[in-house]
Amino acid sequence: MAKVLFAVLMFLFVFGENLLAWDDHQDRSTAYQKGYKDGYTYNPNSSVKAVAPVAPVAPIPYVGQDANGMYIRGVLDGQKSRGK
Repeated sequence: MAKVLFAVLMFLFVFGENLLAWDDHQDRSTAYQKGYKDGYTYNPNSSVKAVAPVAPVAPIPYVGQDANGMYIRGVLDGQKSRGK
């Protein structure tokens, strides 16, 4: 019983921070995808929005880049892929 408890505690000690950081990764990925769709469909001269394609997998964020930074990066990538 002690060995099992030790193994579980070691697992949590080694991988615990990564398990907590997963939620932050999901937030940044979702922000990038939303920004990509917003950037792809952005057209200030028309009231009709284009249909956005499925957003690509979010790139690895830069050091210190938060969800807002990933949204902006997604907007820029969406505009680039549309050709504007």
